Amino acid sequence: MVQVRDLLSSKPTKKDEEKVEIEIIPEYLDTPTGKKVATFEFAMSLAKALEVLDEAEASLEERIEKIEKGEHLSKFFEKMEARISVIEKVLSDLEKNIQTEIGDLSDKLSALIDAFHELAERVQRIEELLQGLR
Repeated sequence: MVQVRDLLSSKPTKKDEEKVEIEIIPEYLDTPTGKKVATFEFAMSLAKALEVLDEAEASLEERIEKIEKGEHLSKFFEKMEARISVIEKVLSDLEKNIQTEIGDLSDKLSALIDAFHELAERVQRIEELLQGLR
């Protein structure tokens, strides 16, 4: 028995579940002249096997042509470019947000430094007043 099945697909598909099995049993009939002639069933099983192999070859040729044309690669690169574009936009937005936050923190730090200097001046005046009272 010879089993022929579709091994072309890298991903499991319904075709993988529906394996084609062809049983080829060599059977011959003897003619009155002593020659052997293949039976109809034997010839039909060979024809079916050849048909399945021909379909597999056509499918492989089609896939090879697509690969040679780079259709799969171009689609892959288009998807990757789209993803990279989205990532660049997100990073740009994050950069803007960080710059805004840094600006706000810088303003708050400046305000705290000014308040600290003002407090230091007040403490110095109070110390001077206390020294003047002694």
